[in-house]
Amino acid sequence: MFTVLNITKRKNSIFEKLFGCFIKDEYNVRTVGVYKGAPFYELNVSVGKRKVDAQRIIDCVGKCSRRLVTNRFDLLPQNYNFGLFKSNKLYSKMIQNTFIEILEVNGLKKNPVSVCLVDRKAINTDFAQRLCEYSSTLTIVTDKTEKYNSVCEEITENTGLCPILKNNVSNENIIINLDDNTMTIHSEKGTGIIENGDDFTVPEIYNYLKPQEINKYDFYSALYELCGVFSLADCVFETISINNEKKSVADVHFS
Repeated sequence: MFTVLNITKRKNSIFEKLFGCFIKDEYNVRTVGVYKGAPFYELNVSVGKRKVDAQRIIDCVGKCSRRLVTNRFDLLPQNYNFGLFKSNKLYSKMIQNTFIEILEVNGLKKNPVSVCLVDRKAINTDFAQRLCEYSSTLTIVTDKTEKYNSVCEEITENTGLCPILKNNVSNENIIINLDDNTMTIHSEKGTGIIENGDDFTVPEIYNYLKPQEINKYDFYSALYELCGVFSLADCVFETISINNEKKSVADVHFS
């Protein structure tokens, strides 16, 4: 579980200046159910002259005050053990899906090319298998070759492709670096560096859950990791940066 914390600061009107100290601040918490996932708390706070009451937040959501997704972390007292939830795990899943989508859009199933996968810590071994149908040759750059040995054997047995394990990147047509989530394309059109996925659509059943003021990625990242909505890992970014120019994924053509 986690907590969505919406903080609203009342406008500093004349009425607020005169009578703000008599207006009761509001702390309203509710539990939000999640389809095929754990619930989360939504805590709506409205304050005026008085600062946010840290103890009231803790009383409302307990340990989930250490896993916050909020629009105004700057308004929280800093001497309390609050935790702002930030993670790139969902981003990594979605950018991998996006790389695959780009390979698909460019017809590499019918015309596979040489591909290099960089995964030095060997934490994305399953992605190597997804690359096989787009690869004429597959090179894997890793510092943990022992974790890739069985993967390579399985790939060879299932596809006939013989992945090569190396320590350094070579000059393949496509280099997918999962250590920094970039894809480099070498083609007749030149070199393109693809990175920075942005904009995505989630299944409709989860779309309505996000409060308007909350960062979209942070919310769904928490829903994925802390509520176990693992289907979000199937999402694909709709736009991407190629050589620092933002483009629709559907418009990235190199073949």
